[in-house]
Amino acid sequence: MTLSMPPSEEPSIFAYHLLKCALGAFAQPPAALDASALARARDMARKTLAIEDLVLSSVPADFVRARPGAVAGALQDVQARYAGRADFLRVLADNALNEDMLATALRRELRFDAILARIAERTPPVTAREIAAYYDANPNLFHMPETRTARHILVTVNPDYPENAAPAARRRIDTIRGGLGDGLTAFAAAAQAHSECPSALEGGILGRVARGQLYRELDAVLFVLDAGEISAVVQSELGYHIVLCEDIHPGRDISLDEAAAAIGEKLTRRRRHGAQRDWIAGLSRTASPTPSLQEIDT
Repeated sequence: MTLSMPPSEEPSIFAYHLLKCALGAFAQPPAALDASALARARDMARKTLAIEDLVLSSVPADFVRARPGAVAGALQDVQARYAGRADFLRVLADNALNEDMLATALRRELRFDAILARIAERTPPVTAREIAAYYDANPNLFHMPETRTARHILVTVNPDYPENAAPAARRRIDTIRGGLGDGLTAFAAAAQAHSECPSALEGGILGRVARGQLYRELDAVLFVLDAGEISAVVQSELGYHIVLCEDIHPGRDISLDEAAAAIGEKLTRRRRHGAQRDWIAGLSRTASPTPSLQEIDT
């Protein structure tokens, strides 16, 4: 889409967009970016500013103002991200901004968001028929795979420490395995006493896991154990493990009734975003070119 519109008259507004895009895309302020990343951030900022200018010059914008106190609240939210007021003001100055400039940029942003919210509110509600159609068309999204509640005991392998060199670690884990009694209580006690994983503090609990969440060696063993069964010694890149399958939770299909609310929210978001995009595209098609045009391809 090509947006044609006069740029904002305030350089500080672009500075705000540049800072926001740099932090959003690269988690760094513009001054910390290399030339390539800075060029990308500037391009993104030009585009977001162009869209903001276009929306704020639309007819609905004439009837939308920031709520009383909203700008002050937004300023407080931004300042709260920094260690103190001095740090906050320093960051603003480093990015060609001051508190008044930031307030102006935030006021524009709040109006922009409010206008788009009004456009989104015009969309018709999602119907039960649409929800059911989405459910029927996407059966793979509504199946809960089998999961298992697992515990383990770990002895790590680390050649820098004699007691954790591979042969010594293997002897230790074999001794632990040989001394294990049956049942959860005995396993949890052994994990607390011997495991070198942080989970030892909670009896070796790994929680409820699906296939593919653990190291593949553990995964392969866990999902063939019966509930309550303890594995033989298993080796992974961390070291040696003993695995307990505490419980098996069979996979099942999620019913339409269970999924309906989440589907409705997803379709509503999609519909509202689509309405906003279409409305902005319509504005860009009717924007009047002027000698001071800035043309931005998105």
